[in-house]
Amino acid sequence: MPSKVLVSLFPLTRVCLFPATTKPLNIFEPRYIQMINDALAVNGDVAVVYSEPTTTAEGVRAGVRGHLRAIAGVGKVRLLDRRADGGMLILLEGTGKVRLSEVHDPVSPRLYLQAQGEWVHEDVELPHSDLFVLQHMMREMSRWLETHVADAATRAGFLSELRTVEQKVNAMCALMVMDAEEQQALLEMNSLSERLAQLALVCGSGAGDSGS
Repeated sequence: MPSKVLVSLFPLTRVCLFPATTKPLNIFEPRYIQMINDALAVNGDVAVVYSEPTTTAEGVRAGVRGHLRAIAGVGKVRLLDRRADGGMLILLEGTGKVRLSEVHDPVSPRLYLQAQGEWVHEDVELPHSDLFVLQHMMREMSRWLETHVADAATRAGFLSELRTVEQKVNAMCALMVMDAEEQQALLEMNSLSERLAQLALVCGSGAGDSGS
């Protein structure tokens, strides 16, 4: 994989995308409909960028750059449904993360932002000493699912899809950590071992007990 990449930006207020996870998104704004259609046409990358909320006209303009985080999760688009008005339901399948550098303004006929990014390597190996923590946290996630997902078959199917350590740890980060800032901080860690250790601390302090 080349180290540099041009990605289309999907800024979402206090939302991030972890590698090896999926995120359903409802697309309805014209510029993002265009972005997703363009990505589907070329199998392109879309970066979900954690954005701070803005409340003033000047803040909205500054939010294009000043309110975007530098580390963003990147995903491939899978189209689930397309509506008559052009809107669509998609699934973003996380393929990695990038460090964003230069953000490019939209250039007609493109309506959305793009940015140069550099792929960030993650260490996805867990030392043997971390396996006990992983097993404990997977039991915690099973309990979390029992609380939040009523259908037993759906819970079992979801867990059966988590085959790799990366999928397991990042799924727990995406589901069980309810604080958006904490999620972004976990995304910015480049070691799965470090992420797992922080996840255990966060969920142990009660962050995994609240629902959405």
